[in-house]
Amino acid sequence: MQRALNSLLEEFGASKVVAAPLAGLSFLATVFGVTVPTPAATTAALVVTLAVVLVVIAILTTLLRHERRRRTRSDAVIRRLTRTILDQQSATAYTWERWVEVADVGRGGDMVLRQWRTLRAGEEPVHVVWAAFEQTPHGHLTAAQKRGVAVTANSFSTAPDGTRVIGPSFDLTKVWYDEVDALVVYMCLADPLPPGEHIDVLFTWIWPGAYRWLINGGQDTVFFVRKKGSVGSIDVTYTFSADTGVTDRIVVRPMPGTPMPLHTGTDESVFTVCYDGPLPERVGFVLEVTDHEPDMPRRRRTDPRPGTRRRSAVAP
Repeated sequence: MQRALNSLLEEFGASKVVAAPLAGLSFLATVFGVTVPTPAATTAALVVTLAVVLVVIAILTTLLRHERRRRTRSDAVIRRLTRTILDQQSATAYTWERWVEVADVGRGGDMVLRQWRTLRAGEEPVHVVWAAFEQTPHGHLTAAQKRGVAVTANSFSTAPDGTRVIGPSFDLTKVWYDEVDALVVYMCLADPLPPGEHIDVLFTWIWPGAYRWLINGGQDTVFFVRKKGSVGSIDVTYTFSADTGVTDRIVVRPMPGTPMPLHTGTDESVFTVCYDGPLPERVGFVLEVTDHEPDMPRRRRTDPRPGTRRRSAVAP
């Protein structure tokens, strides 16, 4: 019973869990008051309802506090264990040979991001890889908003005609880094990837409001950080729907101290930002909404430049 309540609290939050029994009890109180239409009956029904609701709230609040403490301890253990495994890997443990992202941004800045990645092991087996996405600016995500974020990982294969076929899912361990509003996922391989072998992984992120600051006229810092292995080329294609209201006012600028990425596209609602590797440890760019026509020149995809990109994303 307690485990079920903890799951409900984690999934929906205390307010919704309390609201459900409150609605039911209010209905019963109304029915009781109607079927026994006396002032005393109505008063008794209200008192009983209030008492039950207060008890439910007290119990759920205690469970929620306990669940948060348990989750904090669990996240700390996960960080230590995964950090131990990652620290045992060399700086060239693996290479992300190919990294293609497709970001669809809709009304309210809601984002669906698909990352098609090809990982190749180096001279040693790969036991765990990680991925992350970071909301910028920091400090604005509520607990309810975090519960709305979802991420999955699936294997995929590419057919001879270039069509990608999605395969089975991988188990992910998720940890929130609250100080930077970042969700980190660890994908521990049941069977370590042998040296020289490769695996294709699709990460799918569903993040409500990820670009809300950008479409409201702000800026969005898109960066990659690699800490293990190396990264080849990265391509990110953005599609901003007409509902965002910024399809003709988006400018791409380099992050201070980083090279300008390649930028291709026929308009400002659908465009691709790309870097050719090998990539430095940290690189990125800034998306900005302006009140004038963008004047940044397009570069041909054949113009090689080291770097990387993608919105507040953290790459392993």
